[in-house]
Amino acid sequence: MGAITNHALQDLTGLPPVYVDVPDKSGLPGAGTSKLLNTGLTEARALAAAEPAPALHPTKAQGRRSTILGVTWILGCITGGVMLGLYSDAVQNGDAGQAAGALAVLAVLVPCVLVLTAYPNWTRRRFIRDYRQRHQAWVARFVANWPLRERLVDVDGISDVWQRVSTRTMADTLARDREAILAQGMPVGQDPATVLAGALSAVGAWARAPWSDPALYRDAQQAVDRFGELAGRRRADAEPPGPPSNV
Repeated sequence: MGAITNHALQDLTGLPPVYVDVPDKSGLPGAGTSKLLNTGLTEARALAAAEPAPALHPTKAQGRRSTILGVTWILGCITGGVMLGLYSDAVQNGDAGQAAGALAVLAVLVPCVLVLTAYPNWTRRRFIRDYRQRHQAWVARFVANWPLRERLVDVDGISDVWQRVSTRTMADTLARDREAILAQGMPVGQDPATVLAGALSAVGAWARAPWSDPALYRDAQQAVDRFGELAGRRRADAEPPGPPSNV
């Protein structure tokens, strides 16, 4: 939770997310993310669990700055070569004024070129040092937030085909209803966050069931419909199809 910035906290909607993109279990940079179903995390805790690993590559702004410095270094080297040629010609021609002017320019230009030569290496070392520190801090938070992942379900990893398909359908429906509520505004006198949390919990119980329990499916579907009513979605007139019988 300590890693959540004030800006991120201000962006919280009050509704727990249906899906959470969490970093890969390996915790390695650039390993990608997994889209998991949230079955019990608040929005703030889901945000903490989804904190991405620090970027291994420089930002666009840092890249632009490096490009500008590189072009400046090239122009400085070209200008230095021209001034050196002018100074050499002035010495050969005995033009003391031109030689002094070229030396003055070189006296300013050479230190700047030397600084621009050393600056990229210094910034690269500093970036690597800062990245290591940020990554170590992130790994500590990643390990501390690991229990939060236990409240998430990999829908694609559900072995039973009917449970997997129905869980995905209900989760997608909740996600659409959540977006509808956010677009319409919170209904007066209602608590969509509590209803959504209950629906996610019911869907999670169905997704984790060791077998296709019709009662768990029915409870999950009814919870999804209750949240849908807050979003203005009417319940289906017909009873939704239940899980196939194991008999």
